Amino acid sequence: MSRAFSCKLWWRLRGHNSCSAEFMHTKYIRWAHPTSMVVERAPFSWWRLDEVRGFVEDNTRWCLGEGMLDFWLDIWCGDQPLASRLGLLDPPYLLVGEFYSLDGWNVPRLREWVPQSLLTEILEIPFDPFRKDRRVWGLSSSSEFSVSSAWEALRQKRNISLVDKFIWDPVIPGKISFFSWQLVCRWVPIDCVVQQKGLALVSCCGYCLQAFESFNHVFLTGPVAAAVWRFFARKFGIAGIHFLSISSVLLRWFGSHLRVGPGHIRVILPLLVLWFLWKGRNDARFNRGSFSTSRVIFQVE
Repeated sequence: MSRAFSCKLWWRLRGHNSCSAEFMHTKYIRWAHPTSMVVERAPFSWWRLDEVRGFVEDNTRWCLGEGMLDFWLDIWCGDQPLASRLGLLDPPYLLVGEFYSLDGWNVPRLREWVPQSLLTEILEIPFDPFRKDRRVWGLSSSSEFSVSSAWEALRQKRNISLVDKFIWDPVIPGKISFFSWQLVCRWVPIDCVVQQKGLALVSCCGYCLQAFESFNHVFLTGPVAAAVWRFFARKFGIAGIHFLSISSVLLRWFGSHLRVGPGHIRVILPLLVLWFLWKGRNDARFNRGSFSTSRVIFQVE
């Protein structure tokens, strides 16, 4: 998401439409073209812009107006700058507006600089010298830049897991959905997680006072957790649950019936089991409360 907001800053920088954009342009770009500028010992503020510079420029197109665009480096003809299309490493500075007037394109001047194949393409491009050049954002249907469109293009998409699809449902209280998501991601602060953060901690299960406190022990295989899961599995006729991970148990419940979907009892119940196991564990550890099988079953029911 931070890269998407960096794209917004670069878009503003190219448009000179904010005080910060003017400052950055004056300090780092000066008279150079923004796409080719190299800043020595760049601060973080410029580095984050430089990281997305190529992405934003590749998705920006220009509609010709008064022609105050770099003839070689801005994308106004096709999907690449003319310098890239012709393989020019250090092209001379020319403005697009130098190649047309009110009477139309200056064909003899164009022939001096571009081959016939490009000349034909350029002559088909409309322009209005009485208007300012207009930028078009290629990733938005409105042609206007938006952070959401940049984020959609930048983010790494993955397939939506069945667990994620089912735990985020309006029927399920938000705090339980959020906790379940944290649990699947192994971000819940039980002893093994705290130890991994570098904190020296003696770990012990609050119920059996023997086993090391891990995700599987607290939520799946510990004396209380295992008894609770067996109780509800018998009630719903679910057999063959393998306590390999929390995700595998949830998937076994979610796939235990053909008609299981978001909001189904077979989705809600295992999330409640996990939630009350966590509450029972915390109550026993911090409030000296009772952490028993019967109490967790009663709370879930």
